[in-house]
Amino acid sequence: MPAQEKNRKKKRGGYFAQNLLLLMKGCGLTQGLLAEELGFSQSAISNYLNGRIPKTDKLFALSNHLRVPVAELLYKDMKTDPGLREVDKCPDMVVRRRTPYDRLLERFESLSDEESERWARVFLKMMDELNERK
Repeated sequence: MPAQEKNRKKKRGGYFAQNLLLLMKGCGLTQGLLAEELGFSQSAISNYLNGRIPKTDKLFALSNHLRVPVAELLYKDMKTDPGLREVDKCPDMVVRRRTPYDRLLERFESLSDEESERWARVFLKMMDELNERK
């Protein structure tokens, strides 16, 4: 790659999509699984893999989740740069799939006592209605 083109890529974070894909493959993550783990939409992950740079909060979430510094994720050519860490060592948190129950429980636990009691009544009523239909 000519030096001028490499500098242009470096300035706008041109390695981001390539590095994200490399990390995802190395960790055995699909777009859907990564989106689920981070609470992003699958289309957002697809956009990132097609060259869109995420907003700062999303970028830091990806960086923290994959345990890769933001600067490395954006500006290092992880495919060819010598000395970068191995991508085949995935953090435990990446390979653990969050179930819908986990996500529901996390949201439920974030509610105030009053809200959680109200939603508990709603869920119990719904379950009673479903059981009556059987």
